[in-house]
Amino acid sequence: MAKPDKPTLVDGIKVEVTADAFDDFEITECIADLYDDDADDGAKMAAAVKMYRLVFGSDFHRIKCELRAKHDGKLTNDAMGQFMADVIEAVNAKN
Repeated sequence: MAKPDKPTLVDGIKVEVTADAFDDFEITECIADLYDDDADDGAKMAAAVKMYRLVFGSDFHRIKCELRAKHDGKLTNDAMGQFMADVIEAVNAKN
């Protein structure tokens, strides 16, 4: 059994995400839905939220609260999307 990764800090927020977390077919489906030119905006938003929940698991609520606090009490779609992109970059850098 592999040794668990240390938590990653992204924008000062601790995330317990490893590259293995992204090796999940449901996340692959979400990514496919996000890039599907035939999907409407609602379907793409639902896919994004599902992906955040799958990746962050039980830390999702805490991460949203910490991001909201960093952005003067409002968590925008852009802030959440940028955070996810930064998490992916940080996780890839560790591998």
